[in-house]
Amino acid sequence: MRRLLAMLLAGGMACAADGRYPDVATTDRDGIWIFRGSAQGDYAGGTFHFIGASVEPWHICVADLNGDALPDLVSSNRLGPSVSVFLNTGDAFEGPFDYFGGGEPYAAAAGDFDSDGDLDLAVANPEASGALVLLENQGGGTFAQMAVLTPGNATYAVECADVDANGTTDLVVVNDDSEDLVVLLGNGAGAFVESGRYATERSPKSLALGRFNGDALPDVAVINYDSATVSSYVNTGGGTFEYVASYAVGVLPRHAVARDFDGDGTDDLVVACGRGSEEVAVLFGLGGGRFAPAEAYYTGPRPNAVAVADADADGRLDIFAANWSLDAEQFACVSLLGNAGGRQFAKRLDFKPAAGFPKLTFVAAGYFTASLFIRGDANGDGRVNLSDAIRSLYYVFGLSQVACADAVDANDDGAADIADPIYVLEYLFGSGPPPAPPFPRPGADPTPDNLTCR
Repeated sequence: MRRLLAMLLAGGMACAADGRYPDVATTDRDGIWIFRGSAQGDYAGGTFHFIGASVEPWHICVADLNGDALPDLVSSNRLGPSVSVFLNTGDAFEGPFDYFGGGEPYAAAAGDFDSDGDLDLAVANPEASGALVLLENQGGGTFAQMAVLTPGNATYAVECADVDANGTTDLVVVNDDSEDLVVLLGNGAGAFVESGRYATERSPKSLALGRFNGDALPDVAVINYDSATVSSYVNTGGGTFEYVASYAVGVLPRHAVARDFDGDGTDDLVVACGRGSEEVAVLFGLGGGRFAPAEAYYTGPRPNAVAVADADADGRLDIFAANWSLDAEQFACVSLLGNAGGRQFAKRLDFKPAAGFPKLTFVAAGYFTASLFIRGDANGDGRVNLSDAIRSLYYVFGLSQVACADAVDANDDGAADIADPIYVLEYLFGSGPPPAPPFPRPGADPTPDNLTCR
């Protein structure tokens, strides 16, 4: 059957993917705002989610907390003091569901600490001697306290990764008062042991994980607030790190994200340059944990955090910056810097909440809106049958449109092409496997790709 179809349809071309436009979440003094992405790219209006009066959300963690393939949100509310969980229903968020996260929750990270398949939370608290509160996922995105760790003095930030490549989740934190980077190795049962402590420069406030030296192990970049630098540490294996170099960035930098902006296989850095600045700094990775000097791009007053996503679905990663202006409320906004290629960025637009007090201390980006579909059901009638193979053929050859290109992708390879109707026919006639999830019931796409549903 495969040979016959290939002969009949020789010369067919793959259909271009529909664009996917990322959504954006940002903080407010009393809650968080969600801005939906679209082809227009204006991020107009936004939807407000109230948490509490003057709780001051400082950080937003994006993770699938209830296993439904939809990204949920965790807000760290430093004056709550609490962490608020918002569960994604596909077209909206339920919540907040509030949990105690320590005396002054500044940031949270998600990872499976006890190997049960659910993502747990680690919450960093700089208050007093510093604490790291671990919250165990009880299933369905509900939490209970697991443990409280004290990795240093004034713990401002935490990230989760398997730093020693043994299959369990580890923790990496920075401590402001003790001025150090600490690595905690997990045993897969909810317990952690310190494997290394590394001196930083003055007042480390955040960190970013990335691939800086060409191997598969996560490396670390530390943002040093008072020193106005970002420092690189490469992973040497077994949960140990080695300091490489520091680079000047802005005035009082607060936050960074590591992503590969130029497609050379090495992660680059974008840094929010913070108070006293109106710019973000981009440092392109050179390999070996080293970076080119920072290149500055104008955003707006006091950029406090950055996020990275392909805002216009052109295949290049763009930058969102949360500008927290204390002096003039009207200047508080999110700036979008478009990736123009050739290692260049240009400011594209500013957007802000339609109302409220825009204390924009953080920004996160992701594909929050999900369409539910059945893989292989190209015509959207709720069943996978011969008519779907025919509809897929028409779509592949540009003879008709479909509401959901993701549904056409029966073999889940991220492309809607001639292989998909062949896959459906082989399944229907008993010689091939069924489509990948979501199948046979509707669901969200668990596999990241550039296909969408309208």
